[in-house]
Amino acid sequence: MEEEGAAGLKVTYDTRSKELKQAEEENRILRKLLSNKEIELEVQRELLKKKFGTSDPRKI
Repeated sequence: MEEEGAAGLKVTYDTRSKELKQAEEENRILRKLLSNKEIELEVQRELLKKKFGTSDPRKI
């Protein structure tokens, strides 16, 4: 009975947690890159509006 309790208290190394942390970090980086790209596209749309009066490239 004592062994069952001790087994529950042992620290176990779970490789999934390491993989999860790596995936979360990669996800954070990709979200930041995507956000930066969205900002860049919005700036380009605004420049098109100023230059051509439209942000639709098909109307240029």
